[in-house]
Amino acid sequence: MEIEKAIASGVVTIHPTAVVHNTVIFLVEQGQAPVLIHDRVKIGPYCILQEGVEVCSQAVLYSCVRLDRFCKIGRKSFIGHGTILRECTTVGDVSVVAHLVCCEGDTAIGHDTIVHDQSHVTKGAKIGDYSFLGPMSMGVNDRKIVHRRPEREDWKPTPYEVGDWCRIGAGAIMLPGVKIKNNSQVGAGAVVTKDVEKNTTVMGVPAKEVSR
Repeated sequence: MEIEKAIASGVVTIHPTAVVHNTVIFLVEQGQAPVLIHDRVKIGPYCILQEGVEVCSQAVLYSCVRLDRFCKIGRKSFIGHGTILRECTTVGDVSVVAHLVCCEGDTAIGHDTIVHDQSHVTKGAKIGDYSFLGPMSMGVNDRKIVHRRPEREDWKPTPYEVGDWCRIGAGAIMLPGVKIKNNSQVGAGAVVTKDVEKNTTVMGVPAKEVSR
């Protein structure tokens, strides 16, 4: 739905100080949860926002961002070009989800956290406050790889977690269910196969503790 029609029909509320490009598309209909765009928000061209999306004060969405149902972007946060946030993803205040990132939904990203370019955040993952995920880092939540198999009917994701004040190097991979606890570091290219304890640095394939 175009901006003028969306505002007129009451399915979108845009604060007068927000700047929304005229190519933004709102995929929301009468009777659905409205889209809320707060003060001093900037939304670039060709973005797509679905029902229930909320973009809080001073947040910035660059071009071609897609926010699916009930996503919420915190205050002063930045969403980069071509990033996709699937339904029920939340981004805290003063955070960066950079360019060409994909979050698969039901994901919680904390405050003052950076998820760098081309990272992949799997369904159900939780990332804490003040953490950094390097470029092309990714998580895995499928223990069986059941795509196109009968087991798919009983499949449930096994998400990973990243705590507060963590640093994840470029290209690191987090396997299903691992917990990277507060103030820990994962080296670039590492494959994390088991929990990383607090204040610990791990490196390698598979990742092993190198300091604490």
